[in-house]
Amino acid sequence: MSKNKEEKLAIVMTLLHNGVNYVGITYSGGGDSGAIDEVFLFNKLDEEFIQTGDLPSDISYNKEDYPNTVTVDNKGFDKSAIENLFFPHLDNIEDWWNNDGGYGSAVLDLERMMLEIDNHTYYTQINDHRNSIKL
Repeated sequence: MSKNKEEKLAIVMTLLHNGVNYVGITYSGGGDSGAIDEVFLFNKLDEEFIQTGDLPSDISYNKEDYPNTVTVDNKGFDKSAIENLFFPHLDNIEDWWNNDGGYGSAVLDLERMMLEIDNHTYYTQINDHRNSIKL
């Protein structure tokens, strides 16, 4: 097993051992750079989020509706190691970090090792209208 796979397996096992069943992220980018904005840890999660990867936009501050949500910063886990579970897959979907950019969210089911990504990209559209009018 490669060192990279061993490291990923170690962080997954650590998360599972600490009661984390799902990891969710939000990400955004543009102009040739992108980043994971937030990392969330869940012990249970609505089935819709697991199937679509689409996390609600208010998940980071609406604790009443999402009581099982904590951010990775509050738990002492290695955030960059968790982000590395996602980056190889985010780098292979539509160009969310380049030019006009984009944003999205993703959910990783740690028990099944299934990743669902909900990606959105921005495109600038230009419509030209030319008229010749004899006055």
